[in-house]
Amino acid sequence: MLIDLPIGWVLVINIIAWFLIHMGISMFMLKVPDDYYERDNGWYDSFNWERNGQIWQRFLNIQSWKRFLPDSSSILPNAYNKKNLRTIDMPTIQKFIIETKRGEHTHWLSMLPAPLFFIWNPAWAGWLMIAYAFIANIPFIITQRYNRPRLRRLYKILSKKNKHQSEY
Repeated sequence: MLIDLPIGWVLVINIIAWFLIHMGISMFMLKVPDDYYERDNGWYDSFNWERNGQIWQRFLNIQSWKRFLPDSSSILPNAYNKKNLRTIDMPTIQKFIIETKRGEHTHWLSMLPAPLFFIWNPAWAGWLMIAYAFIANIPFIITQRYNRPRLRRLYKILSKKNKHQSEY
């Protein structure tokens, strides 16, 4: 701890700092153009061990809890509302895939500032802040990594369907 503060102030600063970190990174990431996420760089692909997201259902039963995670669109007006999809067509699914990448990226970045909390927190509280960063972000990352392969499969199905219909 570089700055010695009373515990009450530490608590207030921690709450404000996390709020500003989460909101600041989220608002910044909303400004990243969609075309950045349209490119495939491999990071957003399922790793072999994830089995196209199925590992998350098998070991964490993600279907039973993912709906309880808050959607950023309830806080940030420019965020994409993923919970109320009105249509299931190729552009909508493509946008949803982009937003899973944006969401995952946002939550990875939201964990990076956690070590800064050691500046004004005692060591035990700094480690608690790192634990908080993981607990608050990993469920969202897992959800994006679970949803994206499923959305990609749906996109391929729709693409084949559209191609087949255009042949007539």
